[in-house]
Amino acid sequence: MVSAGGLPFRRPLLPFVRPLRPPLARVCGRRQRGGGGGGGGGDDVNIGFIKTDLEGFGLPALRGMTKTIQRFRPVLSLAIYHNPEEFFETKPLLEQIVKGLNYTFKIQKHSTYPLNINETALFAYPQELD
Repeated sequence: MVSAGGLPFRRPLLPFVRPLRPPLARVCGRRQRGGGGGGGGGDDVNIGFIKTDLEGFGLPALRGMTKTIQRFRPVLSLAIYHNPEEFFETKPLLEQIVKGLNYTFKIQKHSTYPLNINETALFAYPQELD
């Protein structure tokens, strides 16, 4: 008997067990009217908020969002509790990305259990929103 995700499976069923893939991301934003300056005919997207909870794939997503974060300076809510790398490396990476953009950082735990790091999020926002 073999275990996959804590559930026992017999060998003949193993070919049907597929590895998990990272969730797909979706971009939602406000549309600007007028001369947006982005070459899109004045119909550019203005991203003001980004929330991620990518089940351990937060660091690669953050690296991929670097130019978007630097351009739009959105408010960020990033889940950082899925693995040690995400927990310890997200804030230093984000500090590097927003260097010179005057961001404020806060870490908040949404779990009521004192020793549980689940549901821990890193919030980052431009200082002028304080």
